[in-house]
Amino acid sequence: LDLPDGDLTPTAVTFNCSMAGQRWPLALQTFGAMCRLRCSNEATPTTVISSFHADDAANMEKMQAWQAALCRTWLPDWMKGYNAALSLCETWRRWDLAIALLHPMADVVSFSSVISTCEKAGRWQLTLLILDMMRCQKVRANNFSYNAAMSACGKHSAWSKALELFEEMIRFQIQEDVVSYNALLEALVEGQTDGRLEGPSVALLLTSMTEALVLPNLVTYSTALMGFEKDGRWEEGLHLLRLMRMKLIELDIISYNSAMSACKVASQWQ
Repeated sequence: LDLPDGDLTPTAVTFNCSMAGQRWPLALQTFGAMCRLRCSNEATPTTVISSFHADDAANMEKMQAWQAALCRTWLPDWMKGYNAALSLCETWRRWDLAIALLHPMADVVSFSSVISTCEKAGRWQLTLLILDMMRCQKVRANNFSYNAAMSACGKHSAWSKALELFEEMIRFQIQEDVVSYNALLEALVEGQTDGRLEGPSVALLLTSMTEALVLPNLVTYSTALMGFEKDGRWEEGLHLLRLMRMKLIELDIISYNSAMSACKVASQWQ
């Protein structure tokens, strides 16, 4: 960053504007100058990480070099910008970049963002690994962390892992919510083998929700209906449809199709 001679002193805004659009080597040099001058703000990490994403030549080794520089010069006011940068990785589905940028100072928001990034990128095994990292670093996970990991497991039929995570939430007294139950339901339904559902029944999970004072939503009911359909439990599917009507829950085409399919399979179409 070249400035004319005189009394002009670059500010964090000056440096950040300079880095915007730079290729990664220049961005890294500019970042180094900012660190030496102790001149930065919360937008700095986001600006640097954006340069890595935009530069096709930026590989894992180069990203880790920046992470090393970040570790040496970490400033407290970077946390908000750092987490915002990790959220960008989630938007880009850059799981590799998100993991490379995990920092020893990462908090539960940071880790949860990386887990969500891996979930969206279909890397369900990595979500479990990152939860283990949180335990090692004594960072207490929250329901967002677990929900994203369970959702990742569910999308890849790893229902037993999703169930383990759900039970772990209860054991660690992490409050489960409707997203938690929906993720577990999806995992059980997607993990069906030989026309039968594995693990706890759909009806049991719905009962557990009621006992936990967690209100089901349309996703819950639609997934449950799919479970009843796949399990051949047409009577329970129809009962759930009636319950949805009583609760004035707006039915969608998926709900009706699941119920009709269950009746057809059981030859109870009347």
